[in-house]
Amino acid sequence: MKISTVLSILVACTLLTASSLIITTKGCNAAEHTLKVNSYAYVLQAEKLAKTRTGAVEMLAGSDRDLIIIDAFYNGDEDGRWKKEELDTIRNGKAGRKILCYFSIGEAEIYREYWQAEWNTKKPEFILSENPDWPGNFKVKYWSAQWKTVLDSYLAKIIAAGFDGVMLDIVDGFEFFEQAKDGSFIDDRKNEETGNSYRQDMRKLVISIADSGRKNNAGFMVFPQNGSQLLNDPEYNKAVSGQALESVFTLEKKKQPPEHVKFILANLQPLFKAGKPLLATEYPDKDNLKEYAFNRARHYGLTLLLTERKLDILGSTGKEFKTE
Repeated sequence: MKISTVLSILVACTLLTASSLIITTKGCNAAEHTLKVNSYAYVLQAEKLAKTRTGAVEMLAGSDRDLIIIDAFYNGDEDGRWKKEELDTIRNGKAGRKILCYFSIGEAEIYREYWQAEWNTKKPEFILSENPDWPGNFKVKYWSAQWKTVLDSYLAKIIAAGFDGVMLDIVDGFEFFEQAKDGSFIDDRKNEETGNSYRQDMRKLVISIADSGRKNNAGFMVFPQNGSQLLNDPEYNKAVSGQALESVFTLEKKKQPPEHVKFILANLQPLFKAGKPLLATEYPDKDNLKEYAFNRARHYGLTLLLTERKLDILGSTGKEFKTE
């Protein structure tokens, strides 16, 4: 099917505003949970939101956002983990609001509590090379049973803290393994260690996280960030609550190429049809690019956040660019 045909289908299958997008999750023995996502915040450095921890909680609680994505920790201190009562205060700031916890599953981070001191000198077999763009972050064999044990322990703490779900980062980690020596990419490249494709191994990991989260909470939400190539699998699409994306329409100082936008929108077709929320985080630093991102997101039915790469502000929904 041609990209232009796919885009016509997408526009026909969606309303032109993000307000129509809702999360609906249902378990066999649970009531239906529905959440409108007209807006969201994505803050990973909450300690920079306000002068105090209490101030940060009040700022998040008092925001107008339907969905809030934060790290498991307020800051890097030993007692920095968010307390349940703090999450309750943030959640209760707006009726129906949900809170997702940021959870990187495709890289190991040295500043996480799971990082063991001996790994600084001798890393386990499942931890690979350091990400040159993000010092302290290491590629992992995300299909490894050892890594899965690490993630299971971390997820259990997220659930115990009282989060409503997770936003999974580095879901596109499969791309690292699909890249050939000449720099080209091999779609659905086979993982010789598992016999699956690297993409299928990532799908299996995401689905297992969703299953674990929903054992005691049928409404537990799972939003992968990026890696939209995975959305051509019905089981995977059923498991995810929506899709988070970065830089669909813009980079910091320029528009994304049309081919990039078409590729992403084509990948999103199954979730458009299912009516699942699509979160578009954009990082442009110029007003004309911000307005462009707002208009594009609105046209295609994506819920927009305009923010900064440091993710230390509430950002904007772009409503200042609305002309009607």
